[in-house]
Amino acid sequence: MRGARGARNRGTEKDKIFCPFYVKTGACRHGLKCSRQHVVDPPTRTLLVPNMWANPAVAMGLPLAGADSATEAQQDAFEDFFAEVHQEMSTYGVIETMHVLDNAADHLVGNVYIKYRENAMATKMLEANLGRFYAGRVIMPEYSPVPNFNDGRCRQYDNGNCNRGGLCNFLHIKKLTPNMGKDMRYRQDLALYNYEKKKREEAMRDDDEDAGMDARAS
Repeated sequence: MRGARGARNRGTEKDKIFCPFYVKTGACRHGLKCSRQHVVDPPTRTLLVPNMWANPAVAMGLPLAGADSATEAQQDAFEDFFAEVHQEMSTYGVIETMHVLDNAADHLVGNVYIKYRENAMATKMLEANLGRFYAGRVIMPEYSPVPNFNDGRCRQYDNGNCNRGGLCNFLHIKKLTPNMGKDMRYRQDLALYNYEKKKREEAMRDDDEDAGMDARAS
């Protein structure tokens, strides 16, 4: 019974062992001083690149209370950053999801999350970029325990009215404009389609080779 109850409580405030914020967001404001465990079982398909995006709104001290609060110039700069990083990181494998945070708290500010189709793709990206410089910053990608972002995202921010502003401990996932979002989803869907098509073709070739070997053996 205790094991079943512990599994149900995993990632909630009732969990006395594992940090619920780390489970949901891959980050915690207490860091190593947290009274609960931060556990990730590598390799994972999701990577976190802490503090990768230099958010100009944070530097200006803006409240960051809603997903649509950026000026047009700020949004254009963000989408340039997003497209550049997505293109670069897609060279290591098929990206299923990429998110950039609009939080101001130290443990979340500028964080970039990238979820790949396979663990090996994430590992390839991590090994190639660990300690690399990007825009004058050293990037240190790490495996993240977050399988999806539904539990950790801030609904108030999505609705444009987070009362905690940029210091909120839930994920303020910065939105793309509709046209940009549609374009990025198309790129991701196309990459996933080509990946799955290649896998099917390889499987068919393997089946044909096995059938040929069986025929020769008989």
